[in-house]
Amino acid sequence: MYVIKTALFLIFFAASFARVEASKCFYDEPAQAPGIVLISGHVEYVALEGGYFRIVDCQGTTYLPSNFDKWGYFQQHRLRIRALLRKIEVARSFRMGGATAVVIIELERLEEK
Repeated sequence: MYVIKTALFLIFFAASFARVEASKCFYDEPAQAPGIVLISGHVEYVALEGGYFRIVDCQGTTYLPSNFDKWGYFQQHRLRIRALLRKIEVARSFRMGGATAVVIIELERLEEK
């Protein structure tokens, strides 16, 4: 039952994803879905350890997506995006940068101002 309830909430939450205005700084971490965040921000390339991409939200928090390789179109330095992310626990990482480990649920490119 919990899985169904969570899935339904995520569907509703993802629907609200499209309503976030591109020009506004946005961060939301709803109590109904612990570990899920909806942010606006940009993609950043880090030239350490062979190089990797991470997401930086409009408040300066960094996120390290474990599945960014599946979102190749979005791997562009300074690309403005909206992201629906799920925080995950990672025992160890070889990447530096103090980022929060996440899995990307949905990404959307934001138009430049």
